[in-house]
Amino acid sequence: MKTLKPIIKKIAIILFCLNLLIPVKTLANNDAFTNYVLPTKGYKTEVVLVNNDVRNESPNHSMLYTAYDKNGNELAQVSDFMATGSRVILSLSELFPSLNVDDIGLVEIDSSNKNDAWIIYSKKDGDNVQKAMVKAPIDGSSVVDNLHFTNNTGYWNFLFNIAKINDAESTVRAVVNPSGEEVLLDGSTNVFGFITPNLSLPYSSASINMKDFFGGIVPENATWMRVYSEKIQQTAMGTVVTPVNNLVVINPFMKTNGESGGAFGKAESFRELFIPHITVKDYFWWTGLVLNNPNDEVVKFVIQYYDSNGVHLDINPSTPAIDDFKGELQPLEKIVGLINDFGRPDNAAFARVVAEKPIKGGELFGGEPKGANWPIMAGVSLLLPGTGGYLAEVTDIETPTLRYNIPIAESRAYTDSEEGVWTGIAIANTSKRDQTIVFEYKSKSGVILATQNYTIRSMSKEAITVEDLLKIGGLEDIRGQVGMIDVVAKQNLASITENREINIYALHGGKQAGTGTHNWMIGEDAVNKSPLDVKMFVANETRGIVDSLEDMLGSMNIKVEDNDVILSHVISTLRDTKYGEITGYDIVAYDDNWNEVGNIASIRRGLQLPSSSDKPYYVNYDTTSPVQDGTCPYGTFKLGIVVHSTINGIEQSWVYRIPDKTITRSPEQNLTIVNAYDILKNEDARRELGDILSRDDVTFGGNNVHLDSETIYQGLTNYVDGDLSNNEDVDPNGAKLNKIGNKFYFNLEDSNGTFYSVMSS
Repeated sequence: MKTLKPIIKKIAIILFCLNLLIPVKTLANNDAFTNYVLPTKGYKTEVVLVNNDVRNESPNHSMLYTAYDKNGNELAQVSDFMATGSRVILSLSELFPSLNVDDIGLVEIDSSNKNDAWIIYSKKDGDNVQKAMVKAPIDGSSVVDNLHFTNNTGYWNFLFNIAKINDAESTVRAVVNPSGEEVLLDGSTNVFGFITPNLSLPYSSASINMKDFFGGIVPENATWMRVYSEKIQQTAMGTVVTPVNNLVVINPFMKTNGESGGAFGKAESFRELFIPHITVKDYFWWTGLVLNNPNDEVVKFVIQYYDSNGVHLDINPSTPAIDDFKGELQPLEKIVGLINDFGRPDNAAFARVVAEKPIKGGELFGGEPKGANWPIMAGVSLLLPGTGGYLAEVTDIETPTLRYNIPIAESRAYTDSEEGVWTGIAIANTSKRDQTIVFEYKSKSGVILATQNYTIRSMSKEAITVEDLLKIGGLEDIRGQVGMIDVVAKQNLASITENREINIYALHGGKQAGTGTHNWMIGEDAVNKSPLDVKMFVANETRGIVDSLEDMLGSMNIKVEDNDVILSHVISTLRDTKYGEITGYDIVAYDDNWNEVGNIASIRRGLQLPSSSDKPYYVNYDTTSPVQDGTCPYGTFKLGIVVHSTINGIEQSWVYRIPDKTITRSPEQNLTIVNAYDILKNEDARRELGDILSRDDVTFGGNNVHLDSETIYQGLTNYVDGDLSNNEDVDPNGAKLNKIGNKFYFNLEDSNGTFYSVMSS
């Protein structure tokens, strides 16, 4: 972060509720939390700020707003204060009244306390209203994505807002996917005749219409874009390329007819994603899905659908088993479509996406009924699962309550002269027990107006408006005062207090004065206010990712043997400090009384985790770790994760218990299936075995060769069908499948010996 200029003007506020005069804390150099606002040309830009610092009890704190033009020149600075726990909504014209807002390319908001921020883009043209809301970036990355654009530019304006947020030297290049076209963003003219923004300048920025970027027509093989910031140095040892964390990005998309729009911000890649709210109702509502593969290899995925009561739905009732939707993403491919294109069964209310490699995506949600003017839409990133458990304890501090903040929760009826507004909340409880949450209704200043307990059944989804929630609680009289909502996930059960994880987001919209017609809608990404935010995915990589595709109502048991490899993908952020460091984490086994019995895996920064001086407070990494003999006794245990951190020189461990998952620890076992013929009669089994065996060489005709999974699958099919090319008399009893250590062997023997043998690690 750059050195902040001292704030000249000191402000004091009289807090009537405390009857005290308290000076506003002045920002010291580098002692600030930061949010970034990227304006969209041609649209009104507003910033929503909520002070969500759960550790700092100071009643107010200082703010510094700095505006830059697209070339990184500082245009203006404004200092102010903000009360702890409050919410403000400010347009750029209100923040910088002396500036032409079209000249602003980037706004940096520095604060002495932690703020969460969202950006609202809007445009009004007669009765048409366009609005989109997205989470504001908080720090830079070396790789950012423009997740979604198509060649349907007659119907959509696909916009790309990008900025460099410091003065670190770097080269910025964009790669168009899946075509692989590479473009330098250095002020030069690209192959499509578009003069690119010069992002080699400090604090430079751009708001680009993708149609212009491609010279008027977006190619069919251009569907999303990845942008890299790198420092390139020529040394005696050759060219050294170092990633630089200094890019932020937002992707608005607006209809060209001025009706509606949406936006995607930073989306994390993960192996498990949730679609928290699905509805398709007589064309009044529709749900769309965007999935992106950031990997250079094919990634298979499944979508498991559930109804509102948590019943696992079958996309193909004609078969005896419950079938999930299965798909695959080609290298660097993006797929987009209505949820029906992804096998949606009737009554689907929410869904779980699990992939073999980390993927990312977004949900589109809207309403356009037949013949009615209801052109509303919102876009939100797919939700990442929480730990699946609860925060049990933290070393040396009182265990904080898990809170989720919905920043805009206004609700009022429309009249002949005034527009109405509504807020809807979608909550998915993916645990196997009922959960009572608490709604804290707050005014814009952060005052708690009322609280309401609300129980979400296990494995269920609730979608309800704030208006209906208040009616249920007998709280209709505060409807006009509610500005935002905190959802408290803490509850007391028997002798323990659980900080449960939930999945939640909100929709907020307007109803036209006089008619009540829905005329705009935005999606709100709720934020977890806990000092530590943890997302976790754990699987046995040796046995394959399929072991993690169990029904969420199933056993969720992870089976591991000695020398198996545990895969853990953890995304974790220390929210309320930029000086703390996440030093690692342990996957821990517990007995039935939650006594620790051993470690399944230990991951440490600088060993399995990369070292990071730029973002020590943040981890997003796929790690693998062999299960070693002696680190944990054999048996079936409860599962947990302990995240280790150092804050202001003090070591702290955050213990999360995951009661809905267990882990079975066993010694390494060999396995022999003497007659594999009956197993191989199942097509899915042949394909799965083909995938496994294609990972290594095949001994065929005395030579080691590599066969792809389709070739092996076809050979196995020919074997089952009795159609072998050499017409040898093959006895079905000659098919043997062996697991010896971590190697799989498949032998097919004819009357003369081995026909072929496959080995895979």
